[in-house]
Amino acid sequence: MLTRPQYLALVGALLAVTAVWGLTFVTVQEAVRSFPVMSFLGWRFAAAALLLVPFTWRDLGKLGWSGVLTGAWIGVFLAAGYVLQTDGLTLIPVPTVGFITGLVVVFTPILALIVFRHRPHWVVWVGVALSTAGLWLLTGAGASWSGGDLLVVGSALAFAVQILGTEAAVRRLPVGGLVLVEVATTAAISLVWAGAARQLVVPHLASTWVALGITAIFASVIGGLVQGWVQRSISASRAAIIMSAEPAFAALFAYLLQGSVLNPIGWLGAVLIMVAVLGVQLWPRAQSAQMDPQGAGDG
Repeated sequence: MLTRPQYLALVGALLAVTAVWGLTFVTVQEAVRSFPVMSFLGWRFAAAALLLVPFTWRDLGKLGWSGVLTGAWIGVFLAAGYVLQTDGLTLIPVPTVGFITGLVVVFTPILALIVFRHRPHWVVWVGVALSTAGLWLLTGAGASWSGGDLLVVGSALAFAVQILGTEAAVRRLPVGGLVLVEVATTAAISLVWAGAARQLVVPHLASTWVALGITAIFASVIGGLVQGWVQRSISASRAAIIMSAEPAFAALFAYLLQGSVLNPIGWLGAVLIMVAVLGVQLWPRAQSAQMDPQGAGDG
């Protein structure tokens, strides 16, 4: 049973990681303008896996073959999410990619209900409704969607499956070993894909190395470990609500670093998403229910 300060610390940690993920939308888009997508992802996750080994090798030995297989299948969805999202970044602006990725907050509780029969607190569904309305406004309020938009919708669905798989796995498996297998699986898929497409090349631009460093160390290593650690105590539906702040951070960094500006309707959508995030996390009854590490209070 978590205390209120412990719960808020977990929320703060995941929100901080979410801000870093928002920053990576800009750094990755800049990198893949001059570097193959699959090669970038391969080097990013290969570096992350190597960085994780010194900290997680003991946990890896405790996984067993069933644990390794669990981490591998979660890693397949993690890879699918990043491949689709990064391809989307080559076609549409950062704020749009960020906010469509936020659809994960819609997909996660729906999949949790279908697959695990988890019934989120009613406040979570209010958050889903607000986030959906915000995403609709941010993607043009009914304007036609492009192929890039659809790629990112697919990535959001893949990330929702990864979040749900992580929630189920971290309750019974060591977090460090699980994250290592997920990251290594993503690296292997990306490197093989890049090699098969004859796009496996070594970065030569300083900006590409900087992007690789930021994404490998902060987004993949630290971010993956924090997500796994937090999801031992916070349900997948609630974690998805917290991470739906990622689009707002992506839009902020796109403005600061690229000069991308949302129109007034887009900013209204961003405000709705942030209201959903903060409202669900700070609503007393919903929060106290979530303090049960087993998630029993989510119904």
